[in-house]
Amino acid sequence: AQETPIAPPPLSSQADESITTKYKLVIRSVVNEIVHIGCPIGTWEGNGITVVVEDLQGNQIAAGHHLASLKVELVVVKAEFYENVWDWTKDEFEASVIKTDSVKEKIKSAIFQLKDGKGVHENTRIHKSSNKQYVKLGVKVIEHTGERVLEGVSNSFFVQHRPRGDLLFLKML
Repeated sequence: AQETPIAPPPLSSQADESITTKYKLVIRSVVNEIVHIGCPIGTWEGNGITVVVEDLQGNQIAAGHHLASLKVELVVVKAEFYENVWDWTKDEFEASVIKTDSVKEKIKSAIFQLKDGKGVHENTRIHKSSNKQYVKLGVKVIEHTGERVLEGVSNSFFVQHRPRGDLLFLKML
């Protein structure tokens, strides 16, 4: 059974007071339940990971907004991060990024530029993983914006090596 898209619900005015940002990144794509290392990450929409900038009420920002052209990076985060939590700190997010042998889980060409408040990272692949595990994709701003933009996370998915039969089939093509 596939999970539904992960998008934080609009925050109440009480919750808004605890957050020091007015904007958030949202991964709109729903990642397939199983992802094979080195293969494009499949989503319900195909192989692209869609990221948008929204205000805290869930409205995508306008094309001319000062945050509409952010440079962002996809990372791999722990599956348990973001469970019923909508207002983490930047340090809490960074602590959730999975590191393997002192190197971040590797997503090839993970940095991309948003245009008009939206971007699609095509053929996203995890190229290094320490073992079979449940994880999530995370997205964060990597340039100075003058204000905090809450990081986004995907649904959880299982990362594993490709089955041997798939490798043999791919070699024959």
